[in-house]
Amino acid sequence: MVGFGEVVNFDPEQIREIFSVCSAHKQTCDDLNTHVKKLSELHTWEGDAAKAAKDSAGKTHGNIAAHGREAWKIAAAARDCYDEGVALKAAARQVQADADANKLTIDPVWNTVTDPNPPNMRGWVNEDKASYYAQIKAIQLRVNKVIADAERFDDDLAAAINAADGSLPLTPKGEGGNVNLADRRANQVAAYRKTYGKDPVTSNDWRMAEALDPHTYDPKYQGALSNISVATIKPKPGAGVVRTNLYIPSKQVQNVSANPLDWAAKQQFPNNLGDDRGPDANASAEHSRVSVYVDYERGIVVARQNPTVVKGPPLDLGTDHAPRAGTPEVSALQSEDGSVRIKYFGSDAFQPEVATAGKIGVAGDLTIQPSATGSAAIDGTVTPYPSVESYNYKDDGTVYTLAQRSATESELGPGLGLLRGPNTHIGTDLPDIGPTTHAAPQMGYPGSQQTSAEDPGVPLGSADQPAKVPTE
Repeated sequence: MVGFGEVVNFDPEQIREIFSVCSAHKQTCDDLNTHVKKLSELHTWEGDAAKAAKDSAGKTHGNIAAHGREAWKIAAAARDCYDEGVALKAAARQVQADADANKLTIDPVWNTVTDPNPPNMRGWVNEDKASYYAQIKAIQLRVNKVIADAERFDDDLAAAINAADGSLPLTPKGEGGNVNLADRRANQVAAYRKTYGKDPVTSNDWRMAEALDPHTYDPKYQGALSNISVATIKPKPGAGVVRTNLYIPSKQVQNVSANPLDWAAKQQFPNNLGDDRGPDANASAEHSRVSVYVDYERGIVVARQNPTVVKGPPLDLGTDHAPRAGTPEVSALQSEDGSVRIKYFGSDAFQPEVATAGKIGVAGDLTIQPSATGSAAIDGTVTPYPSVESYNYKDDGTVYTLAQRSATESELGPGLGLLRGPNTHIGTDLPDIGPTTHAAPQMGYPGSQQTSAEDPGVPLGSADQPAKVPTE
């Protein structure tokens, strides 16, 4: 956890050095390329030696140009980090100044706001007491926001520094040229801008930017893209963002392959990597299998399915085990009070087709009711596997836990949870939106209880062409 004292004392001017060095490096590469090109043009002779010299000059030109591009990526990341650091420190100092003016203390390590000399409230009316405590709470909320912004900034800065000192490859093997940690912030800005038409500013804006960025940065994904779908809803300002994650708590789980090549190689039961975590309101967008975000501030719904990763190297027999994301089926419906009903079905990208056709997968039917003055509420049913968590993030930094339901950590979890057992209820009881779509329990797989009935919602569209969800 970042301490408030660290933020106040941080000197963003140190970041200028990375930008200056890398910018100069880029200029040096450009100058070298100019000289190489001139030298190449001096070759007026013919023959094998001339061809070899020209080929060598061409390769040198390409290598220097690539090196210059990599240096400029680092410089750009450092420049963005500098701007972010300056704004962050200014915000922290303003909060500190306001706390000092009200004679309040901010713990530099634990980030708590207290009054070192609390008043004797004997004789105070309730309104005065409420005003006193509200003042402390207001400063605390601003401290919370500074810390949340600082933690995101810390990630961005670490990526730029690691890339600058060479400890991280800018373009890891198997990834596209624009998929690297130093480019993460730029990718998120571009993804956010495509959907929202503006740059992210608040912590929730950045949360949505991370969700919308299809690139993956954890090496296990090998650069495979996540699947993103989007819809627009009627905004409810003040209600914040509600994020629901479905994640595999264990390190790996057993799958069943339908590919005869896997069976021939005696790998008919490959293991898929899990998320290896428990409930975590700060988990990155990559550390869940499926996530659904409802941004009430801007009126956007985003569903994200991350790539499935098969443990171990690909088989030599031709089976494609490269990480890839499945395509979730997600729909949304909204009522006049702003409540949103989300129905989803997602399946493992590598599971047998017969299982997908039989609607064996992660399914849920959730209703989210927003609140501009407090916590949102959630209600619905989900399949017994995997684990589920839902949080409400307010723009002032407050985070409410709406639901947490832990699944088994057994490697046989998908088989144990998706092939048997009833669907489970999470959250509280909320009014229904639209017609009831819970089909009667059927013989076979519980997932079909939620997917066999008609879906009244609007299927989500793409980030380029979001679906429009009407209100009932």
